[in-house]
Amino acid sequence: MRLFPRATFVAPDEGASVWAFNGDRYTVKVPSAGTGGAFALMEAVIPPLSGPPLPIHHKEDEAFYIVDGELEVVDEDRTVNAGPGAFVWLPRGGRHGFRNISDKHTKILMFFLDVYGIEWAALSALV
Repeated sequence: MRLFPRATFVAPDEGASVWAFNGDRYTVKVPSAGTGGAFALMEAVIPPLSGPPLPIHHKEDEAFYIVDGELEVVDEDRTVNAGPGAFVWLPRGGRHGFRNISDKHTKILMFFLDVYGIEWAALSALV
C-alpha cells in the first residue's frame, strides 16, 4: 500500500513564501506533510550580500543545492564558497549559515530531513 497514491507537482510560482533578512525569499515547494515526514523542500532566492544569521538546527539535518549564483557557507569554524551545481550537507547540531557573495540573486534548493513540520517553524521564525 502506498502512503501517497499520487505524485506531487508544484508550479514555479507556487508555494507559501516569506521575505526575510535583506530581501531573501523562502518558498515551501513541498512541506514535510506532503512527503509523509520524509523531507521538506524550500526554494530560496537571496539578494547580493544577504543571508540568514548562523543558527543551530537541533531537530533537522539540512542540505543545499546551489542552482544559480554563489554562496559563502559557514560550518562552525570552516568557510567554503559554493557555486552552481554545488551541494552542501549540514547535519543537525552544528552552527552554520550562508551569505550570497555574488553580485546577482542566488537561487538554492533547501532540503530539511528527518523532521515533521519544520518548514513551517522555519518560515515563522523568519517573519
